[in-house]
Amino acid sequence: MKPKRIESISDLPDESFFDEISLGYEKILKNALQLDEDASLLKTNRRPSCRILSKIAEEEAAKCLILLDAVRCPHNMLKSHLKKFSDHIAKGVYAESCYWSPRDFEEFKIYVEDEKKREFVDGPSGVEYVFKNNRIMWDREENMYVDYIETDDGKFVWLTPSMSKNSLPDMAEALFLSQSFHLAGCTSPVALKQISDFWKSVVIKPETTLFELTKINHQMLKFLDEKGLLKHQSENIYTAIANSWSFPMFSL
Repeated sequence: MKPKRIESISDLPDESFFDEISLGYEKILKNALQLDEDASLLKTNRRPSCRILSKIAEEEAAKCLILLDAVRCPHNMLKSHLKKFSDHIAKGVYAESCYWSPRDFEEFKIYVEDEKKREFVDGPSGVEYVFKNNRIMWDREENMYVDYIETDDGKFVWLTPSMSKNSLPDMAEALFLSQSFHLAGCTSPVALKQISDFWKSVVIKPETTLFELTKINHQMLKFLDEKGLLKHQSENIYTAIANSWSFPMFSL
């Protein structure tokens, strides 16, 4: 057995490629939804466990978004892009991107670069404490693991997930978005092929605004509907796809 071979999907011919992406998407989404449902059962008296399962559910959903980005990724960049599938920071960036409202693609790239930094600062004014770890990794490990840390005043203490001050989460936006794509019929092999074809004609420039991206996503949904591939859903499902599917990140 050779685990973590996701990049080998890039070697498949088109027909098999979209079949494999569709199958993987469905399996990942099912797992993420199950984890999120289990987390909701722990909100009352198992708060640390609730946060852990919610975080894992969000990471799983981010893998769905990475697969969707593979569909709109040029073939010469596909293998390197798919390696993000198992990278915790990359999954964290994809999950966080659902909440961002950048002015344009240039600002979006700055957001991505900030999240990739090895160190981050925080505190009451945002600059008091320097953390010698990536922010996404710190947030992940703070909610999952016990650690022995040194405080800013030189004291050493055990940090446990039960000490986390993070609020108990609702369904992550990445999971709702991933589920919305599936419910709208966008993740069947034939729909994924049409999404890929649609994005081949889309050019994202540094000055492409978030408003323009939303229009592109709306046009994509209309394109799928005209092909008879879009499933009838409530308006909030289509709105989530149009408003929350971020700029492509395969080049970042």
